[in-house]
Amino acid sequence: MNISHDSVNRFLNRENLTPEDLFLESSSHLDLKGGVLSVDDTVI
Repeated sequence: MNISHDSVNRFLNRENLTPEDLFLESSSHLDLKGGVLSVDDTVI
């Protein structure tokens, strides 16, 4: 994916998405055969 962090941040701030919405949108790009998917949106 050739997108910038800022464009993703703007998109997420203007949309009212649930964690399930984000997973359903991104799951087609993931190999979900085993393992663990961990997402952390912490900014320090």
